[in-house]
Amino acid sequence: MTTLFVCIIHTMFAVEHRARSVFRHEMTDRQRSRPSEAQIYGTALRRLRQARGLSQLAAAELANTHQQSWQRYEAAENNALLKTTLQRRLAEAIGASHGDFLLEVDRLTEAAPRANRSMGDFEFPMPGRVRASPQGLHIFDEGEPGTMDISHLFGRSTRIMQVAGESMVPYVFPGSFVAYNIGQPPRRGEGCVVETTSGDYYIKLYDRTVGGTLYVTELHPKEKELRFDLAEVRGLHAVVIRGG
Repeated sequence: MTTLFVCIIHTMFAVEHRARSVFRHEMTDRQRSRPSEAQIYGTALRRLRQARGLSQLAAAELANTHQQSWQRYEAAENNALLKTTLQRRLAEAIGASHGDFLLEVDRLTEAAPRANRSMGDFEFPMPGRVRASPQGLHIFDEGEPGTMDISHLFGRSTRIMQVAGESMVPYVFPGSFVAYNIGQPPRRGEGCVVETTSGDYYIKLYDRTVGGTLYVTELHPKEKELRFDLAEVRGLHAVVIRGG
């Protein structure tokens, strides 16, 4: 698991570096037609606004800015919208979240022409599979070798976090990493990253949300339930892979 995760992290950086190099030095006609990052962000903002039935004027008033400024953001007339703080402020002003904004960016990025990438960049050997049985989940079946493409786990909304404490042993250990997806809600019993309004992050197991309270589970030194006031939670994100 450790070797696989390290390979994935190195591959992510290598692919990003190679894509940037291709974009700068080997632009094809198809790549020239690709929308800029600012244009994609502007379109994502426009979609969020339209989905909520707001005019540019109404959205600008909610964000305490001028209509002309909002128009410039959507038209990508400058690079201001590349700033995460502005993305978050504008999205939240119109009743969306930063995660909603990034999901729109992901959809637009997937639909846009992109630099050529080898299909094997995120493909890894899969010599078999683990199947359920009365003995548990560790029965290895070598009957279906192949490869698995996990590129869908790594979009613009993916973040990497290093684990510092021991509160989630044996789920994750100090010094290991988790990759989490902003905007993807966790499922019950699975790993999540709790982002608070004070800027703190917690890796826990998601349990449930009832009323204005988020319930999660901590594992070490003994399993216990923790509660967060939703008014103090900025984001709740699903862990998509862990290791290290």
